[in-house]
Amino acid sequence: MWQAPGNSKIFDEDINENIKEGSITERTIKVLQFFASQPFYDYSKVNDLTEKMKDFLIANMKSFKPNKTTLSHFYKPLIFYEFVNVFNLAGQPKISISATGRQFLKNYNEKKYNNAKMIFFQSTLQTRFFANSATIKSQNEKIFPFRMIYFLLIKNKKININDFENKLVYITCEKDFENFEKGNIYFKSTEKAKKWKAWVISSLLDIKIFVKEKNYIFLNDEYKIWLEKNIELNKEYFIMDFDFDIDERFKKIKSKRNRKLAVESYIKANWKCELNEEHFSFTTNKNKMFLESHHIIPFSHQNLYEQQLDCKENLIALCPNCHRSFHHSTNKNKIKLIDVAYNLKENELLKINFNKDDLYAIYLR
Repeated sequence: MWQAPGNSKIFDEDINENIKEGSITERTIKVLQFFASQPFYDYSKVNDLTEKMKDFLIANMKSFKPNKTTLSHFYKPLIFYEFVNVFNLAGQPKISISATGRQFLKNYNEKKYNNAKMIFFQSTLQTRFFANSATIKSQNEKIFPFRMIYFLLIKNKKININDFENKLVYITCEKDFENFEKGNIYFKSTEKAKKWKAWVISSLLDIKIFVKEKNYIFLNDEYKIWLEKNIELNKEYFIMDFDFDIDERFKKIKSKRNRKLAVESYIKANWKCELNEEHFSFTTNKNKMFLESHHIIPFSHQNLYEQQLDCKENLIALCPNCHRSFHHSTNKNKIKLIDVAYNLKENELLKINFNKDDLYAIYLR
């Protein structure tokens, strides 16, 4: 059965300039600001983390009053929606705002509220459950609840509110999904189902991604149009036993890389690895060292940013080993790479409004 994240909602009203003091939506914004206030926090001592967060909220929310509520409920939904990352650094757990969370917050601060909501909507496509191992049939499934919901809402235009609030949460494998579509799935109203309704469904209703009319739930036309335009909707993309990168499914918003810019970056680097000139790969048939052009802010993140990422300011020439290290090495090593690359490219990156914390948010996972 699907679990509601962190025993709390993420939003309780729409995102606009009139957010009420003391609302859950205001609290979510402030918690994101807390995590954005430094590159990462120690997650090995949760009590210390929540005390720091409490002090931040007291200082920055006029109506915030500490109570017996478990403060971890304030940020666990943000982990679920991938606005906050938990990762390992040299054997120690750390927690930080994600690239998605940073861009949501940036657009909110710039009063680009529709952009912020779209970033949240896109983040739900990455939200997933690793199914409960207590259920044998679901041990090997990874379940993406919102992909299933959006697929059904586009295919059927609407879902009965009773089915939406109760039956969906019992889907733990592809067979369940097929039975749901046929109306054959068993369900019973439980406390967990009520929490899914209260904390997840109501959040998306409050932010106006879902629309409720009489006994049915609809998908807001703006988000329906975006999905139909940009994502190849197909059932097998919604329940899978392998990781799924939404960017691989972009059709029209994903543009091609400019090969000319890559070559220009090699020439500018004098055909040497910019992180270490002593690194060598092999000599090509053009008598030049083989290099690879790396987008410092990965091109796969283009959907998060208004500015074009395939630009000379965002490119660095690397040997293949350094290039792969950026993507696949330990977080400890990634920090070293980020620091060196940022020191080299700081002026260029600042021209396109990126700083080192943006890089930490992207690479440390």
